[in-house]
Amino acid sequence: NHWQALARETYRDDLDWQQRTLTVSIINSSPDADMDSRLHAWLENSELMISRWRKTVDELKEGEINDFAVFAVALRELLDLAQASRVGAKC
Repeated sequence: NHWQALARETYRDDLDWQQRTLTVSIINSSPDADMDSRLHAWLENSELMISRWRKTVDELKEGEINDFAVFAVALRELLDLAQASRVGAKC
């Protein structure tokens, strides 16, 4: 229906924003380092948050999705990861 279509579009916009935030955070993390080093450092520093995100994605793949509430929770986990990366916090 109309509301589900709006929710779907909102989730896509949120996902795009979070992807951009993560990418920019990694690129800006260590200006003197090469991209491989930046990425490896981010992966190491964000290990706990990445693990939570992966667990959420695995649960999504295993479960039966019958409403958008599941996506809201998954996007919240990704938002937490993106925000932690944005401020350079150690996750």
